[in-house]
Amino acid sequence: MKALFTLVIFIFCVSLYSQTSTEKYNSVSDRFETFNSNGDMISYKTYNSIKGQWETYSVNDKSDGVYHPQSSVNTDLMQRALQSKQNRFDANKERITAMLNLCYVTIYQKIDSKTNYTIYTRVYNRFTNEYVTPLNNKSYDFSNTVLTDNIINWLDTGLKTIFSQEL
Repeated sequence: MKALFTLVIFIFCVSLYSQTSTEKYNSVSDRFETFNSNGDMISYKTYNSIKGQWETYSVNDKSDGVYHPQSSVNTDLMQRALQSKQNRFDANKERITAMLNLCYVTIYQKIDSKTNYTIYTRVYNRFTNEYVTPLNNKSYDFSNTVLTDNIINWLDTGLKTIFSQEL
């Protein structure tokens, strides 16, 4: 009786922890393939040496005929982060554009272009050549608010410096 009870417990434990899938290496395709207990391939994984990670592809998901990699990347979170960065970029770019417009309006208001045309042209060209052109020639990350504040302060200080030297 004790032997029968031990045998039943043993069979129960083995069936409880039985293997439901098998992974085999396919040297022809250079990938690991996973098979279920019926022998049907359910997925395969390949190593992406560029990304330095394993990519698993499911073969059961054939809704559109294309195999889609299973990824652990949270695309919703990534989309929200990129949208937030884009919004900051757009807002900061607008701030810089508004500052440039304000600088040109200030130049126009401080110097009468009709009576002091040479001074007006000199200040205008100097501001454009020394500040606007370098700003346009470099690639700045305008999503960074601190950098945007520094650029706005640089433009403001530059215009004040030009006024102090030219007027």
